[in-house]
Formats: sequence, C-alpha cells, structure tokens
Amino acid sequence: MKRGICPAGMSPFFIFCQNIFPVCIFLLILHDRLKVCLMLDDLTQSIETLLARYEKVKGQNVVLSQRLEACEAKLEANKSTIEILEKKIRNLQLSEAFELSSRKENKDAVKRVEKLIREIDNCIVLLGDE
Repeated sequence: MKRGICPAGMSPFFIFCQNIFPVCIFLLILHDRLKVCLMLDDLTQSIETLLARYEKVKGQNVVLSQRLEACEAKLEANKSTIEILEKKIRNLQLSEAFELSSRKENKDAVKRVEKLIREIDNCIVLLGDE
C-alpha cells in the first residue's frame, strides 16, 4: 500500500474519524466521570459543613438546656421565697390588726382607770370635808 492512499477507496478523513471515534468516546466518559467526581467533592464539602454546623448547634443546645434548668431551679426557689414572704405579710397584717385593737382597748382601759382615779379623788375630797 502506498503512502497517502487509503484502502478500498476510503477517504483519509473517514479513516481518521474511525480511529479518533474511540478516543472521543473515552474522553466523553472521562469528562462525565470528572463531573461526577467534582459533584461528589462538592457534596462531601457540603456534608462536612453541615456536620460542623450541626455539632455547633448541638453544643449550643447543651449550653441552653443547662441554662434553662438553672433558670427553672431559680424560678422554683423564688416561688418558695414568695410564698414564705406572703405568709409573713399575712401574719404581720394579723398581728397589726390585733395590736390596733389592743391599743384601742388599752386606751379605753386607761380612760376607765383615769375615771376611777377621779372618782376616788372626789371621794377623798368629800371625806376630807367631813
């Protein structure tokens, strides 16, 4: 076969296309695999970012849960303190009411004693006149 002449009347372009076709198919497959690899890399990076965010939020959740428990305990303690103070207020109000009534009774008793003293003084004066 002479150089530059194609077998059975085939054009050199046709022979070139026959030889290059498998290479083109290989390159297309390689390109598709490369795209898949890049997509997997992007997906892997997204998953890693998501996991990092999840761990961060998980840690924040633990801290917030602890703070909530502390606040709830403090709330219960404050409720108990309020209850105790309300009882003390009621007791003070009752004792003040008794004290006021006692003062009034004392004033009445003092008035009666003073009246009795005046009557005794009058009796002494009357006895002294005789």
